[in-house]
Amino acid sequence: MVFTYYCDKIKNDNGEWLVFNVFSGKLICVSNEVHENIIAGNLDKLKDEEKAILIKNGFVVNSHEDDFKRVEEKLLKMKYCDDSLTVTILTNMDCNLGCKYCHENGLKDFKYLKKGEISKINKWLTSQVETNHYKSITIYFYGGEPTLNLEAIEEISVHVGALAEKHGFTYNLSMSTNGTLLNDKIVNRLVNAKVCDIQITLDGPREVHDFRKPFLDGGGSFDIIFNNIKMYYKFLDITIRVNVDKNNYDRIPELMDTIVKNDLHNKAYFYLDLISSTHKKNDYCNNYVLTTKKEMQSIVFLWEEQKKRGIPLHGKNVIEGLCGNLSKSNVTIAASGEFYICPGLCGIKDACFGDIVKGYNSVFDKMMETNVWENCKVCKYLPMCAGGCRAQAYMKSGSCFSCYCKKDYYEDVVMKYIKCKYE
Repeated sequence: MVFTYYCDKIKNDNGEWLVFNVFSGKLICVSNEVHENIIAGNLDKLKDEEKAILIKNGFVVNSHEDDFKRVEEKLLKMKYCDDSLTVTILTNMDCNLGCKYCHENGLKDFKYLKKGEISKINKWLTSQVETNHYKSITIYFYGGEPTLNLEAIEEISVHVGALAEKHGFTYNLSMSTNGTLLNDKIVNRLVNAKVCDIQITLDGPREVHDFRKPFLDGGGSFDIIFNNIKMYYKFLDITIRVNVDKNNYDRIPELMDTIVKNDLHNKAYFYLDLISSTHKKNDYCNNYVLTTKKEMQSIVFLWEEQKKRGIPLHGKNVIEGLCGNLSKSNVTIAASGEFYICPGLCGIKDACFGDIVKGYNSVFDKMMETNVWENCKVCKYLPMCAGGCRAQAYMKSGSCFSCYCKKDYYEDVVMKYIKCKYE
């Protein structure tokens, strides 16, 4: 028996060690002596009860080869998932905001899903359900700004609901929106369309947010968005996302204070995400993304500030797993009707793997033939990263099927997040 590759550790404030199993998510606290034996690989020096705890929680395994096979089996199961379907649908490529870091900058146009395209999407969904017999379907409406095309959301919702009733699967409809157009009428239409949760971005206190996410005429959007969150959390499950970069990280605690003051931390899911570099048509992202180890520490600072205020920590940008966009049952459908690997790669030819009329093409075949994690066998973060983000892989190497390694980032922040969340 051997110690698993897939664990990380950090010393806690009591002088003991928090040891985290990256594969299983199990966390244990051990003494300095046990920690030293783990580092040295001295299984024979452990007490029987210590060894039993480590075996039970997956820190001691039969062999490294078996351990890797276990991780890879899980990743392949996710990749070839055939009991659920996730579809991101871009209802349009238009927007009423001019966000500085928009990854669709230079790609946006006035393309909207019309009845013809909606009918084709519904026909495609029907064929998928009848062929694969899914147990669950998730539809994620995206844009542009999806509330500019509520008719598409409503028509697809009615169709999915009818399919679910006929074929007996469960379904979930959600949406990413800037939140500026929400009003009683629109929220009522969303609720009637069975859209149950939405994600809205706030990027700091008013002046910071308004600089980063202005209306097309330059006016600020913060007050409208914030008031809509306060107004409509009773009707929709709302996630408040904060995009973090060099220009706003030090002002985000002020936003946290505002959220707590309005008791929204108990009414909405709150999480932080780092902006990332994007295609060359948006220099803002490329210039202000956090890259150095020192800059990366800003996310740890923000987690600590979040914890101080009693805002629950959610590790979406730490505990990731296989990029869902590498699954054969995960499809992004652009407003043009084309299939893409990722919403962040819409408009990129190399990431287009077919369309709703012709079906899949050779890019899809390559996606399924390539295991992007194949050179990451002995990396302790493999179960968490699995080769990384497909959009970032493309931005870095020009290929959607290369590894995008975040090991340096994980080494700096993973256990600090675990410590912050659980101590």
